[in-house]
Amino acid sequence: MGQYLSFLEKLVDNNFSFREVNFIIESSYKIALHYLNQVNLKIQKIILVDEVPFEDIAIDAIAPLFTRNEQNEFYILKNTFRSWIPSVKTEEEALFLFNTIIANRVEQHITLLLKEADPFFAKIFESINYYFKKENLSKINYFGTVYIVENENLRINKNLIKPNDFDSLPGGLFINKKLLFKNILIFLKENTEYFPAIPINSLVHKIKKINAANFIVDELTENPTDLVELEELVSLGLDSAKDKLNNFYVSKGKLSNEEADFFTKALADMADDLKNGGIKHGLFEYLDPYSKQLSRADYQLKYQNIIEYLLKIMKKTISESLS
Repeated sequence: MGQYLSFLEKLVDNNFSFREVNFIIESSYKIALHYLNQVNLKIQKIILVDEVPFEDIAIDAIAPLFTRNEQNEFYILKNTFRSWIPSVKTEEEALFLFNTIIANRVEQHITLLLKEADPFFAKIFESINYYFKKENLSKINYFGTVYIVENENLRINKNLIKPNDFDSLPGGLFINKKLLFKNILIFLKENTEYFPAIPINSLVHKIKKINAANFIVDELTENPTDLVELEELVSLGLDSAKDKLNNFYVSKGKLSNEEADFFTKALADMADDLKNGGIKHGLFEYLDPYSKQLSRADYQLKYQNIIEYLLKIMKKTISESLS
């Protein structure tokens, strides 16, 4: 009997060795890392913003799978195995189950990171989730990417649209909110060779990209009073961060006026990037052009915690305004 199938069957009685658990954790980590490498374009901004290595993201993604309950069981894995249809009988089926579970976890974790990194992404993602349910559409996870489809029972094939190709779809498909999903799915069926499935994160990025140009953030809302100006929201966030910079760091002597000046310029650049797709660089890269010969060592020692905190203040203010 293979190691994956053996472990799954032992989950039922919670009867496995330390060595078996280590094997599954290490294997899960490698699978998660593989998926992260496959979707690296999707998460480049997250990696660069917080300078978090893939290895740490992979660990964070699979960690919930190995959380134990009061009975000392890996209850998420156990419940998934017991409810899986058709039931797992072979080593190949067991490996497929693990790949599916881990792909789902990686996708969920990427979405969480994208929401935390970009309040506009979070708002649009929330609206899309509301509307696809209202249209009686379904979501499926195919090897680490979540897609919106007409029916969850469709047999999905490998010919799925890639993020760059999705981003190149005609902008007119995304204008009519009430026909958004229908128009995209029909276009994929009638005008391309792609399987009719909409990658949800790519859809969020496309909507944000279009709306940024038109200053409307929540293009999916039906209530005109909910429409908000992108410039105004980002300006509120920037002002909040600058207030914290001046009232806490400068007035208390933690930063000089010269340092405050290059922090202010860096924050303005971050605000522009938030309007146009999200933070695009490591935070060091925002300070570097405005400070005199700033080394990475000095940045990490003196400024990293401050700039990360001020960015959080900016994003928190925007998120609260969107809510």
